[in-house]
Amino acid sequence: MPDYIEQFRVGIIGPVDAEKAKNSIEHALLTWNQSAESMLQCRVIPQRWPRDTVPVHEPGHDGQEITNHQIIENADIIFAVFNVSLGTPTPRAESGTAEEIHLAISSGKPCHVYFNDPDTITDSDEWQRLNDYRKRLQYSNVLTGTWPNEQISDGWMQRIITAMNHDIKTLRADSNTRDHIAKTADLRNYQTEKDTPWRDADPISSAQLDLASKYRDGSDGLPQSYEKAAEYCRYAAMWGYAPAEFALSVLYRDGKGVDKDLTESWIWTRKSAEHGYPKAQVNLGIAYEYGEGCDRNLDQAAHWYQVAANASFAPAQNELGRLYELGRGVPQSYQQAAIWYRKAAEQNYALSQNNLGVLYGRGLGMKQDRAEANRWYRKAAENGNKFGQYNLGYNYAYGFGIEQNDREAARWYGKAAAQGLAEAQFRFGFCLAHGIGVEQSNSDACDWYRKAAMQGHVGAECNLGFMYEMGRGVDQSYTQAAYWYRMAADQGNAQAQCNLGLAYENGRGLPQNDGNAMHWYRKAADQDLAEAQWRLGNFYRSGIGVLQDVKAAEYWYRKAAAQEYARAIDSLARLHK
Repeated sequence: MPDYIEQFRVGIIGPVDAEKAKNSIEHALLTWNQSAESMLQCRVIPQRWPRDTVPVHEPGHDGQEITNHQIIENADIIFAVFNVSLGTPTPRAESGTAEEIHLAISSGKPCHVYFNDPDTITDSDEWQRLNDYRKRLQYSNVLTGTWPNEQISDGWMQRIITAMNHDIKTLRADSNTRDHIAKTADLRNYQTEKDTPWRDADPISSAQLDLASKYRDGSDGLPQSYEKAAEYCRYAAMWGYAPAEFALSVLYRDGKGVDKDLTESWIWTRKSAEHGYPKAQVNLGIAYEYGEGCDRNLDQAAHWYQVAANASFAPAQNELGRLYELGRGVPQSYQQAAIWYRKAAEQNYALSQNNLGVLYGRGLGMKQDRAEANRWYRKAAENGNKFGQYNLGYNYAYGFGIEQNDREAARWYGKAAAQGLAEAQFRFGFCLAHGIGVEQSNSDACDWYRKAAMQGHVGAECNLGFMYEMGRGVDQSYTQAAYWYRMAADQGNAQAQCNLGLAYENGRGLPQNDGNAMHWYRKAADQDLAEAQWRLGNFYRSGIGVLQDVKAAEYWYRKAAAQEYARAIDSLARLHK
């Protein structure tokens, strides 16, 4: 068992007549835990009303609002099910469950909504309410599904498990997707040398903020206390001291010393930004760009990035360059992106150095120049930027704009991998598995494949499955091989789909099932994987899992043979003998 198991809370909600479906979801989640703890180093904690709520009296809040706080707001993932009723209306929504779904979706949480399709359709008013609500969800582009009425089948259980696999990948990936955004809100100190103008203008507030910083860190003999840090931040912020307003916004954003409140965080960020504080201006741009505590507004995001960029604040210049590169809130322009990236890069801002290298490497807004791209990648890499490290390693691996060098490629992949970049972890694992530029080690390769796979990297999932199948670097296990093949196959990886089909065909790690084998072979064959096309041809030739069809066999053999797949060429020659 690994030393650390990550925990995710899963809310299971629905009217009281949907208990059967809620029980089946909880059973599927507990089944999922059995493999997830060892394979994904995580587990889920199912949360349901009334079992996991605490009866309390909160003046000014009704029972549904209390349930929202205890179940929905604390959940990472939501499963909602309906049977034949919508439920009891609340002051804010058609029913308690409808209110919970709206809260989950508006908070950006993964939310899976399932309706029952009973054999006997009733004409009751309650059934009509439920159908009307279902249509409104669908009109709002909310995807919904159905759950089986009579039999809670293995297929239904697998749908829940597949949804969980998808959600965990998404949640873990989301922890890295903001890497391109300036982390100006996560400061080691509340004040820096660049804050001298504010310090000089208000030394009393500056001293209060210094005290807040000491409470936050538990330094200079003071006890660590986020509550005290928030208290002294607020003292200084109430006098309009911009660094304190910004620091208080961070505490509200992170829920440290105060209740987490993105709207309150946005309010204090805005105050600080309007007082000319560049770090707050960038964070305000982020809030507007992603709708954190306010309505999403790309025009406002671009405005605040521009204000801070004009003050030569490098993180803002980078963010403005990114908006121009993507055409978000401003007209798309690689030339303008390059201008702003360069301004930040020349201030030694590592992320912009990498981004400028990308434009040179791809010839976006300028003549392609891979040598110049590598010059900027190296600057970023040497400044510790994981994207620059990966890109430099990649160019060393393929000799793009630089002399090909496997050892240098592996070295830079390793540095980026150590910082958690999934693609670098996958490629470094591949180098280790094959001894490319580094001493060969299957066990180390598996460690890096696993790290990348846990972030949802499809190639790493497939390769990790292969290592388990062959017993390379890990104890041989067909069960674990099939598990990782399934994870990659669900994301469309053709080799994993073929390998999963073979696992079903041979009953290795999964119950033998020719129909399932055929299903996965076809998915991979449709992506032109020659091995899958050959195996699919074998099924048609022999009538395994399908009616025998020599013409269909020949069709698939020819497709594989056209890719010079030797076994298909041989099978095609033998077909009519």
